[in-house]
Amino acid sequence: KKDFKLMRLAKPIVQKLWPAIPFAELYQELYARVTEECNYRVEAQYQQRFAEMFVNDPDIRIPRVVHELCTARVLVSEFVEGCKFGDFVQNAKPAEKQRVAHAICRFYTQSLYGHGIFHADPHPGNYIIDRTGKVCLLDFGSVKVWSPEYLREWRALVRAVILDDR
Repeated sequence: KKDFKLMRLAKPIVQKLWPAIPFAELYQELYARVTEECNYRVEAQYQQRFAEMFVNDPDIRIPRVVHELCTARVLVSEFVEGCKFGDFVQNAKPAEKQRVAHAICRFYTQSLYGHGIFHADPHPGNYIIDRTGKVCLLDFGSVKVWSPEYLREWRALVRAVILDDR
């Protein structure tokens, strides 16, 4: 909270130096994401939502949340044994790497374009390859949900870029 107070104090300086930066909007978004990320009940809800979205995907796994043990400060989910993503990349055969890469791409495109929700912490430490070869995604503390209107506009923009429609 102290960091956010300091950011508010810096607002006049930032606006003077970089007037084009929408400081108030950026501050509100950052504050909302960080505050949300610190509440494990919210993270558990997001994790459950993603699990439901990908329950039938043959290559994606989201650990089951143990809701009765979760609090605002504690998140409990099933333990997943597997291989670290970096180890997988070093040791897997090309076909397995391609299958996993497709699964990760499918996860992000389907969640964003199909459901309007984005797992906003995509780094190798948040992926485990489980014993069955599924990509297990972890850490749902940083998630962004977009409104249907925003998503509609975003899809139109992506479509225009792909079709070179100016």
